[in-house]
Amino acid sequence: MILNAGADVNAVYYPKRQYGAAPKVETPLLAAALEPREVGETIMSLLLQRGADPLLELEDSNSTVLHQISHYHGRIGPILRSIPDVLDVTDRSGLTPLLSVCSSADRYYTGEESTSIELIHAGANINATDKDGSTPLHLACRSGKYATVTLLLEKGAPCSTTNNAGLSPLYYALSYANGTNERFKMISALLAAGANPLITGPNGQTALHILVPLLVSLSPSHDYPSEKEIYYQAELKYLYNRFVESGCDVNARDAHGNTPLFPFVQTVKKRDEYGMGSPPAEDDVRQMFQAHDIFAVNDNGDTLLHAIAGREDTRESESEPDGVWLFEELMARGLDARKENKQGLTALDVAAARGMQGIMRLFEKEE
Repeated sequence: MILNAGADVNAVYYPKRQYGAAPKVETPLLAAALEPREVGETIMSLLLQRGADPLLELEDSNSTVLHQISHYHGRIGPILRSIPDVLDVTDRSGLTPLLSVCSSADRYYTGEESTSIELIHAGANINATDKDGSTPLHLACRSGKYATVTLLLEKGAPCSTTNNAGLSPLYYALSYANGTNERFKMISALLAAGANPLITGPNGQTALHILVPLLVSLSPSHDYPSEKEIYYQAELKYLYNRFVESGCDVNARDAHGNTPLFPFVQTVKKRDEYGMGSPPAEDDVRQMFQAHDIFAVNDNGDTLLHAIAGREDTRESESEPDGVWLFEELMARGLDARKENKQGLTALDVAAARGMQGIMRLFEKEE
């Protein structure tokens, strides 16, 4: 009735949403695309019949209605059925709808990956690149879209292509931090598809450098881990060993000369809401020390003891109990706490500067 009265189907307005991530500006078509499927698609079809333009440029977003719908994981079926030629059109940022949805972590409206999956099945160019040289696979890995990653690989998306920064999709999957299960599944899917495991990150870190903090975080710190904890730890150890068996050097150095053991000993386990926690399982730590060179020294001359003493969070209630035990364990294995780095600082000097009283007390006992 409103349309029959002459309402503008391409009117641009500023919504007053009170929840979640939302477009800064909307049109009736964009708003309908963010509604539940049946209602939204019915309204979209009607709007398209009346001349709604999915390629209308939205000044405030440097994008189009279609690209904003894609970015927010909205409904695109009616648009593709009505105007199939828009499948790979680019906006002013050089993004296709598929690149736009793969780059977005905003899934509030649909809670699923239906938009990217529908675009791929419709024949969207899976080899398109954005201004940074990233493909849909790079972007889907970075935003944790496992179902999209799997479908892209099934459709033949190249899994070892690097972007302008020299980074591969596997790097982004390894670095994804918003879901452990999604991370593991994406990594496994990429390796199964033939992705090169010998990747390096922007600071020269290998897959092992990236995974070791998780070995600490997921190591059970109590006698009765949950089934989920047991599963994640087993899966992580499997992946870590898989990278080693594929040729990743357990003592490889990053751009600063750090081996994987450096981020391992620097990682502090996350505490609960009460600030409580405990160190990772001692057996897990000892296995790492046995499998890696504990005497490695980085480009600054730091030993693993320097790394422990210089942890970012040195509050006694949190990282220090972990650090004291690690420090003692490494000294028992022969590391010298009085060895100086290139600044002439020993690990004890660093501990004193950081207020690591627990480590300082170890030396008081010696004296």
